[in-house]
Amino acid sequence: MSKLVSHPKAKSALTDMFDETINYQRKPGTEGALSLVPDWCGKVVLDFGCGPAKYRERIEEWGAKWIGIDMRGSSVSVKCDGHRLPFQDHSFDIVFAQAVFGHLHNPFEAVSEISRICKPGGLFIGYVAFLEPFHMSYFHHSHKGIEHLLRSSKFEVTDILPGRSGIEHQFESLIFPRYIPYVTPVLSRGIRIFLYFCKKLLYLMASVRLLFLREPRSMRRRSLVSYRTYLEIGYSGGLLFKGVKL
Repeated sequence: MSKLVSHPKAKSALTDMFDETINYQRKPGTEGALSLVPDWCGKVVLDFGCGPAKYRERIEEWGAKWIGIDMRGSSVSVKCDGHRLPFQDHSFDIVFAQAVFGHLHNPFEAVSEISRICKPGGLFIGYVAFLEPFHMSYFHHSHKGIEHLLRSSKFEVTDILPGRSGIEHQFESLIFPRYIPYVTPVLSRGIRIFLYFCKKLLYLMASVRLLFLREPRSMRRRSLVSYRTYLEIGYSGGLLFKGVKL
């Protein structure tokens, strides 16, 4: 922690980790990637890698037309490879990919296809693993990885938000490889509370150290915002994202 906030070059590197045009702060009430869309009514939605179509009912209740793709399964609308989508250009208003991109062998090829079938001004939302334990995945994505991935295919990145703590994920997987009713939730809550106070303590220590450095208030505020974002994003098990097709 001290190296991050005491050395001038380290402080610059920390603030440079995050793009000021992107929102990294999770607002109250943000429950998964679906909550990043303000209005679903009348939209044509591609559920990319839909699996058992867990989100179909909810999306259709909101007034959208749902189309789900996956390699296999009885719940999909179209069985296909996500690297080669059988849809015409500009066919969808929203593309939703929940925990899919870590399992693709070429995410750049897949996001290029998503860009092709997404309408200008359309949305690409989803969740990607970052510090989750290995689970038959090819890639885990940092926030910089998501930014580069989406921008490579003409998406403007507007939001990258922290998910559940990666440390919590790791502890759960090590201690309870299988979910145990009542026991696992209690453990998770305990870890979550412990990590919450750890982050508060680290943030307080960083604040005190910056006061001693006698920096201008504006620079101190910027450094603290970057450090708070680092504590949330940098240790997240996974990240929610939202991009707008240019």
